[in-house]
Amino acid sequence: MCDVSCVEQKSLCDVSCVEQISLFGALECDCEKLTLDELLNKHPDIELGGRIRPSDCRAAQRTAIIIPFRDCRECLYILMNMLIPILKRQHADVTVFVIEQSSESEFNRAALQNVGFLEAKKTATFDCFIFHDVEMVPLSDHIMYRCGPAPSHLVANIQLTNGNPKATYENYTGGVTAFTARQYQAINGNSNLYFGWGGDDDDLHDRIVHKQMTIRRTDSNLGSYRMLTEQPQKSKAANPHRWVHG
Repeated sequence: MCDVSCVEQKSLCDVSCVEQISLFGALECDCEKLTLDELLNKHPDIELGGRIRPSDCRAAQRTAIIIPFRDCRECLYILMNMLIPILKRQHADVTVFVIEQSSESEFNRAALQNVGFLEAKKTATFDCFIFHDVEMVPLSDHIMYRCGPAPSHLVANIQLTNGNPKATYENYTGGVTAFTARQYQAINGNSNLYFGWGGDDDDLHDRIVHKQMTIRRTDSNLGSYRMLTEQPQKSKAANPHRWVHG
């Protein structure tokens, strides 16, 4: 039975309590375009610096969400418009870091994740680091944005903009992943060598397995995401060497 005192008092948030009293489950994607001003007006309680935290208790973890970014600003605003209410209902303490690539070279998602990790560590002490693709919008607030004893892969299934499922594969470790600082440092982060689309997800999977870590995967009935862009953007052209291992 849920002890609601964890919410009534400004004490440590009991996640099991929050799950029972606050969460809705499956969500429809609010995928309408909006401007930055519209986003800020809808969520006026976001703190300067991109921090979201509960006012009625202290979160069990402090989390950095790191979003590698270039070109798709409308995707960023749609993602944040969906993600902010989820984080609030989960009583999460989150700071969002948008890591934008300014160079004209092919997009290097993995390197931007490494940059985000290092920059976040300079900002505060975080218990959890979640690496989040900008085009992946969560469709359930039962996807818990937190870290556990093993690296976590949050994306169980993907819905395309036309409503059809996107094919994935057994060892897929892309989209949204969660690590503690110790876990991410143990695998030496992501590779910086993958320019363009493809390959870095498989490399990340291999790094985790090489360190004999398990990958905690979200239940297939819970981990649904909407992919806002179905084709690699111009800045994410396919990496011709993405199938080469060694």
